[in-house]
Amino acid sequence: MKYPLSDSIIRKRAGETDASFRERGGRTASVVGMLANLLLSCAKIAAGIIAGSIAIVGDAVNNISDILSYVISYISFRVSARPADREHPYGHARFEYIASLFVSFILIMVAYRLGASSVALIGSGERVVYPVVAIAFLAVSVLIKLWMFVFYRRISKRFDSTVLRASAADCIADVLSTSIILISIAFSALFGLNTDGWMGLIVAAFILYSAYTIIREAMDRILGSPESSTEKEAIAAAAMSFDGVKGVHDILVHNYGTGVRFCTLHAEVENVYDIRTGHEIADAIEREIHSRFGMECTVHIDPIEQDTAEYEIAVAAVDEVRSGMLADATVHDLRLVRSNGGIKLMFDVAVPYEAKMSDAEIKDEFIKRLRDHPEKYEAVITVDRQ
Repeated sequence: MKYPLSDSIIRKRAGETDASFRERGGRTASVVGMLANLLLSCAKIAAGIIAGSIAIVGDAVNNISDILSYVISYISFRVSARPADREHPYGHARFEYIASLFVSFILIMVAYRLGASSVALIGSGERVVYPVVAIAFLAVSVLIKLWMFVFYRRISKRFDSTVLRASAADCIADVLSTSIILISIAFSALFGLNTDGWMGLIVAAFILYSAYTIIREAMDRILGSPESSTEKEAIAAAAMSFDGVKGVHDILVHNYGTGVRFCTLHAEVENVYDIRTGHEIADAIEREIHSRFGMECTVHIDPIEQDTAEYEIAVAAVDEVRSGMLADATVHDLRLVRSNGGIKLMFDVAVPYEAKMSDAEIKDEFIKRLRDHPEKYEAVITVDRQ
């Protein structure tokens, strides 16, 4: 994907790795935000003093507080790019998620301050008067902040950065709050209506919602969110492309920050292979996953028995029990262990998180029904939630 706006400011150097480009690009974007807000705040303070407008000076103070969010963004890119060490063996990339939380807290403070002043303005019934110079500077600041919003929105997509998405949200919040002031001035001039306070409350609510979405995304990534079904299917297809692999299950992707991901999966292979061959299959899958998806992968080999009458009967028995208990569940990694003249079944049951039965109840019911089967199976069952 091309990003002409960000490419004009941040270009990838020849021979530069994606990780180092991301760090340098993130820091450069943060510096752009610092300088833009510094220039805006200085210009507004000068204009506010010349025009005698407290409103413009107050807006300048808001720009100064915005500089803090870009300082946080700059630090986050420096820290998150640090390599793994003894205390943090998976690297520091998740620090960016923490930084985005700090930026969202700044948004919450801005929303509170705007909401409180709006309520006070509604209660007083006072009409705010802005000189022409103030209106001009407010209009210019809207255009600058709108440019910054587009810039940070595009570059946050380019680097998949939560902290830069938070910066984009901060910019659009400033655009809306200042635009509301200009709209209120127009309403007051044309219709004599004083809507400044009510408009301010609407903007405060929008800013709070923006902060909430940033916090939710950051927390999801810190706590761990599931991999997309599309990526999961692609990983399974990559593993299934190797000879001898009959099935893939228990695919887990662990995200430790942008560009730092690990994958684990179970590959089912026929039990005719020896340990050395199984190990070679696992190694080949791990290399393929790393090459195609850029993540370290660990593969567990599950030997399965297929194409025998006993196996087919066992599969049918387990599937009958599954469909009678949990239609949405799936069974995988089924193995037959012969002992004491009987057959013990060992398998995993993947159950939706929404299933009301507990894991213990699922195991007990499976075991009971399989014992009642004509083959009188014993069973060792593992329940997975997904």
